Amino acid sequence: MPGNRADEWDQLIAGRSVYMTSSYLKAMEGHPEVETRLAVWAATSSAGEDSARITGAVVFQRVLIESRAPAGHLKLGWIMRRVNSILHPGGRPLTFSAWVAGQSLASGPHAHIFEPGLTDLEAARRVDSAFRQLAQKSRASAWILKDQLPGAGLSLCKMRRRGWTELSFDPVMIVPLQPDWHGIEDWMDALRTKARSKVKSILHRSGGVDLEELDAVQAEAMADVLYGLYCAVYDRASVVMGGLAPGDFARLKREHGQDFRLVAYRIEGRVVGFQCGLCSTPTAGNTRTIEAYFVGFEPAFNKEMGLYQRMLVEFVRWGIDRDASRVIMGRTALEIKSGIGALPIPLTLSVRFRHPVLRVLMAIMGRLLVAKPFVPRRAWREEATRIWTDRGTETGYLGRE
Repeated sequence: MPGNRADEWDQLIAGRSVYMTSSYLKAMEGHPEVETRLAVWAATSSAGEDSARITGAVVFQRVLIESRAPAGHLKLGWIMRRVNSILHPGGRPLTFSAWVAGQSLASGPHAHIFEPGLTDLEAARRVDSAFRQLAQKSRASAWILKDQLPGAGLSLCKMRRRGWTELSFDPVMIVPLQPDWHGIEDWMDALRTKARSKVKSILHRSGGVDLEELDAVQAEAMADVLYGLYCAVYDRASVVMGGLAPGDFARLKREHGQDFRLVAYRIEGRVVGFQCGLCSTPTAGNTRTIEAYFVGFEPAFNKEMGLYQRMLVEFVRWGIDRDASRVIMGRTALEIKSGIGALPIPLTLSVRFRHPVLRVLMAIMGRLLVAKPFVPRRAWREEATRIWTDRGTETGYLGRE
């Protein structure tokens, strides 16, 4: 985003997505393995192109995708097992480059923003056209529109004749928060006895861990340590899209300040884990959102001390401290997150492969692919459950937009 349009851009996307802000895009410009592009639409103006009002935009990232073990989160019938064996011969990973509209490193509808009045089909045509223009300049094996809300997001599956297929995977897990909570004790009081006991057990198990919030200078000095802990977790994922680089933590901290929280976990002075997250900036009529970005830890200490679960609790604590209405925790470890009150929100993605054979296979997958069934635990007391039901999921984030 040109410097002279950054303020206008941030005003357009205010309250919608922290991953589309000019600060985030600037911080990730230094990433060595992710190419970023921005498609922008502007209203015509007699005063010239520089003064034309921005009316819509899509954020694109060109990344390397590696599918390692899709059976881990999908329910596969015999046809899908056959398709899976074709895509993963001998169990080997399927690796390909892709242009992704949206945030490859996080979950949620962070791909596009258009001014009101544009129909779903018109928006879909714009996104499809932008993908095709990108393909003329930098070819990739696939195009992906990531994380759309079913029935509320931009669905490119209506353009099947152009090769698009809609797929569904695991839901994103979100912890809703109440504005009258002033500490995690208020959150715990809204949980059922079993879930509340679980949180107390997590805090007890990790009682010997010291938490240290890092600034940009510390993050830069500890870049290799943080990156090593990050890889210990991220490298075990069944599907990966791109990834962080060692310098990303310090760049994000410099750009976002207190809205990017980076916490090191120490045991007897040794750094054995970290967590980082982003807080959206509120605007009129909006409340903050906490996005759990990445965590990293040494597996042995995680098993002994429950580091990962403690990190989830700390994301909730940060959300309450920042008066957030929700904490978005991503789409992994569904059972663990559900046990402390995270609720599942389904998301879909649209994909188009360049190779016609892969397009046919994706079309088959789109009809037969089913995510493994997941029933969330009943972690909330009935009064809190009624509040979340009243708030609804029309935005996908159980919050007020």
